[in-house]
Amino acid sequence: MSSFATRLHTFFNGTLVGTDEEGNRYYKERRAKP
Repeated sequence: MSSFATRLHTFFNGTLVGTDEEGNRYYKERRAKP
């Protein structure tokens, strides 16, 4: 299970890109790093 800080960071900085058959969710960062 992910920590609260990880979930919070993902909520504000991530975009869902897909899921797999096991229910895992995959995210990418919204902003590209310079």
